[in-house]
Amino acid sequence: MKKREAYTARPVKAAVRTERKSLWALTASVFGRVCMGIGAFVLIMCVYLFVAFSALEGEAVAPELPEEIVLYLKLDEPVYDVTPVSGLFNPFEEAAPTLQQVIDALDAGAQDDRVQGFYFHLGDGSFNITQAQEVRAAVKRFRESGKFTKIYSSSYGGSMDGLARMYFASAFDERWMQPLGIVSIAGLRAEVPFFKGVLDKIGVSPDFYQRKDYKTAYESFTQSEMSAANRESLTDVVESIRDVVMADMPADLGLEPARFKALVDKGLLTSKESLEAGLITHSDYADLLLSQLRQEIHGDPESEEPLFVALPNYLYNVESSKVAKRKHGGPLVALVNVSGAIVETDTGHGEIAASEVIAPAIFEAALDENVAAVVLRINSPGGSPVASENILRAIYKVKDKGKPVIVSMGDMAASGGYWVATGADRIFALPTTMTGSIGVVGGKVSAGQLWDKVGVNWDDSIQWGDNAGLWSLNEPFTPSQAERINVMLDDVYEAFTARVAEGRNMTDAQVEAVAQGRVWPGSLALKAGLVDEMGGLNEALDFAAQSVGAADRSGIQVVSYPPPMTSWEMLIDMFSNFGVAVQAVQLQAQMMTQITQPYMPLLQQATIFADEPVLTYDQVNIRSY
Repeated sequence: MKKREAYTARPVKAAVRTERKSLWALTASVFGRVCMGIGAFVLIMCVYLFVAFSALEGEAVAPELPEEIVLYLKLDEPVYDVTPVSGLFNPFEEAAPTLQQVIDALDAGAQDDRVQGFYFHLGDGSFNITQAQEVRAAVKRFRESGKFTKIYSSSYGGSMDGLARMYFASAFDERWMQPLGIVSIAGLRAEVPFFKGVLDKIGVSPDFYQRKDYKTAYESFTQSEMSAANRESLTDVVESIRDVVMADMPADLGLEPARFKALVDKGLLTSKESLEAGLITHSDYADLLLSQLRQEIHGDPESEEPLFVALPNYLYNVESSKVAKRKHGGPLVALVNVSGAIVETDTGHGEIAASEVIAPAIFEAALDENVAAVVLRINSPGGSPVASENILRAIYKVKDKGKPVIVSMGDMAASGGYWVATGADRIFALPTTMTGSIGVVGGKVSAGQLWDKVGVNWDDSIQWGDNAGLWSLNEPFTPSQAERINVMLDDVYEAFTARVAEGRNMTDAQVEAVAQGRVWPGSLALKAGLVDEMGGLNEALDFAAQSVGAADRSGIQVVSYPPPMTSWEMLIDMFSNFGVAVQAVQLQAQMMTQITQPYMPLLQQATIFADEPVLTYDQVNIRSY
């Protein structure tokens, strides 16, 4: 019997072991092959991307262009001063040209006999009012060369950007719109949300201090309605934009100012009404415009001969043909972009101006014997005073080397952005540039009552140091902590005003009169002595050229600092951004476990710079309808 039991038991156990072994072997084999496949894919992609980027860096020969061409640009996304870095999953996506690339292409086309005209298809993208001013000027220069300009849009505003779109379109000699489109030019409105009521309800207490009355960056959290100082500043902003629109649009459209104001008051016009009013010149379809262009250039509306050349491709062709000249001709001028919130470290989140990148680039330009001058293009609401000071220190180094520094302000060069600009020899701004905001804010939010509401108890019974809870989000500042915060803000404000006084050759009293955190539109900043001239980047480059002995910007070599990334750097950056994105998702998930989702964005905004004072201008939502 025992023998029989042994005989029947052993084969069963062996079979089980064999089955388990086979299952584990199969699983390990599949897993190994999957890993090998992923590894091979990653390796192939790395090689592919490296080869592709290396090819892009190589000496490419620009293709021949037809003898008769029409420049073409379709805008479906925002335009930036700096080309955004392509993402990991779409590295070869064609980005919209930068603002200066659009302007350079139009200026080059104005002098090119091959170029007959310019066709602009205004899609979902748009320019802000300051960008529109610079590009409009280039469109007008193009028209003055005797070449046509035509713009098409299905509609000039169905929501909140109609006036800005129509303001830009008014510079073109032909303005086309689809027959069912509308023109919305209902004017301007400054709208500011105030969250104090909802913060009180959820148990969040904002605890912020400012220097001084006009520094209202966190007013939305601390007040229930607009302060008198904020209302005064916003009135200046709206009126400055209004003045620019009223100075340009009626004249460009051939309308009397009173007639144009009546159309603004009317607000929304159908295609037929817009045509009758002279806001548009054609109520028709894009395909008919294209046929018309082929008829005008080739004499055949159905012609398949090459005609349209995309603006970026045309500029590449022009620049490629000038490479040999630029290698040996004209002084070198470094162009440095300070675009986005000013911070110390490049975190890879959004558009930021990292001093760890910008300051070394400026130092490099200072030490480079071939660089004759530096032009800074600033488009920033401000940010960290420490980071702003790092950039300013590099600017002083350039000046110590006897090289001129010129600033071109874009849409915004306020607060920390203006701190950086104070070191310049010459500052250019446009009438609608937002600048100044010479002040500082600092503080934190306290969510102690919120935790009580959601049942979270924080035990803070273990502490070393009387003010160890200084930056805790669980309780407001104590009197001694508030005193230290205000000492810090006074120190930063005094440093800010001292740099303005030194850079602008003002007395302390003169600085205080234009400081106090007040935001100045460019036209008023000129009168206040905060900027030197009205003009865009081209005017700043012309001034830089004249400063180093050239007639204008055509006589200099403009080189970007820091230089564009190499193929390996782009590859590494894309993969590192992927890792940052994963970390960001993980961090967000952790925060979501501590606070309910609807209130998280609000608290993130309030605490973005919780550990230091902030030199920033609160970007108000000024809508053009």
